[in-house]
Order: sequence, then C-alpha cells, then structure tokens
Amino acid sequence: MINHGKQMVYSTINKCLFNMKMLTLLSVFNLLILYGTESSAITTIIINATVGDQILFPVPIHCGSQYEVAFLSKSPINAKLASWGFDTAHKHALYEKRLQLHQNGSLALQKVQINDTGLYEIHIDCYGTAVMETTITKFDLQVFEPVSKPLITINCSTKNASLSCSVSKGTNVTLYWEIQPMSGPSKRIDDEVELVISHGHEQAKYTCVVQNPISNATSDLQTLEKCNDQSSTDTAIEKWNEETCYLSDGAIEATYITRIRSS
Repeated sequence: MINHGKQMVYSTINKCLFNMKMLTLLSVFNLLILYGTESSAITTIIINATVGDQILFPVPIHCGSQYEVAFLSKSPINAKLASWGFDTAHKHALYEKRLQLHQNGSLALQKVQINDTGLYEIHIDCYGTAVMETTITKFDLQVFEPVSKPLITINCSTKNASLSCSVSKGTNVTLYWEIQPMSGPSKRIDDEVELVISHGHEQAKYTCVVQNPISNATSDLQTLEKCNDQSSTDTAIEKWNEETCYLSDGAIEATYITRIRSS
C-alpha cells in the first residue's frame, strides 16, 4: 500500500511538471506570435522620385519634449545619416547640406540622385515617465531619370521588316509597341525591343511607347512603305551603254557594260 501510494504521488508530480512545461512552451510560442505580428505591422512607404527632386520623410513625434530621432540608411549601406533631440543635432558630413529638418515635422533630402536609391528608416525614441517602444518608419526610395523620346530604326529584307526602339535617357525603362491599322483604334501588340513585321502590313502605322515609374514618352508614327519594293533591290536593269575601246592594233571595238542599280 505504501509503495502504491508513492507511485500515485510521483505520477501526480510528473503530470504537474509536464503541464507546467507545456504552459511554458505555449507562452513562449504566443510571445513569438505576438512579436512577429508587431514586426510585420511595420509598413514600408515606397517613394518614387525624379532626379533632382526634394523628398520629404515624415517624422511623426507623438511624445513630450524629451525624444531622439535617428535617420538611418539600411541599404545598400548601413549608416546613421542624421540624428537630433535633447537640443542636439548631428548630420553625416556627406549629407550636411542636403538634409534639412522642416517645421512641419518632416525631414527633407534635397537634390536626390540615382545613387540615393535604397532603404531608409526613421527611429523615434521617447523618454519620459513611462517606457515606450521605439517607433520605426521604413522607406523604400527609388530615384529615376526620366525617359527621352524613343527613336525607331527600320530594317527591310525580302521576307519581312523589323523595327527597333531605343532611348538615349532613362532608368528602369520598359517599352511596348502599338499598331494603328488603316481603320479602327490603335492597340498594343508587343513588348520586345525589336518588332518583326511580315509583308502585307506596310500600310499600318507603328509607335513605340517607353516608360518608367515617373515618366513616359511616345515615338513618332512610322510606316513600312519604304520596304514595299524591297524585292526589287539589287536587281539588274537592262540598260546598255556603248563605250569605245581602242585595241592594240588600232582597231576600234564597241564594248557594253551592264550597271546594277540599288533601289
């Protein structure tokens, strides 16, 4: 009876220990879920800008007079570009003239360039009677050069014609082709740099449209009329020109030369 009683006590203790371990694991798991939810709640603000623009980063300060703000570059380099608070301010030497704090509560980055493209963060720490989490705002800044007007180059052959589209300026450029038939509205037909057209469509008009997130441009209308007579290119024209040739014995002989004309 005594041994049986000890076994029951040990069994009860083991069950309690097991339940305590499970509760501990569940608590840790719940904490992980909680922190994961908070982390995923931090959104990233996407900013598309043109070279030379001034960009405003909002700085939402919702605490008393005691706070510190840090403006950080996270990619492609990790560095603190500026910080201020407690009546002190600091700017990275390379950003001394380009970063300005506005009275409306925003940080201005002036004259942005292509190499300013990257990820940034603003951290706000409040200091007071209560402990508060750091407020983090993330930014994805993309700086683009506007696209220039595209140029179409036409190449003809006996089987088909090809149109190539090119631009002299612009970053992250995408393009597409539009055809304007003899009747009806124009429509989008291809997204490749080179458009190959079979014969029979020379009367239609074609344009190339280029774009990036901050600009777009359209080429002049082009037709393939100059490719209509391609099949006659480099054909012999039966035109005989008589020229005089003097032989070594003094005799005169007429020679005939066939000339090839390229259309």
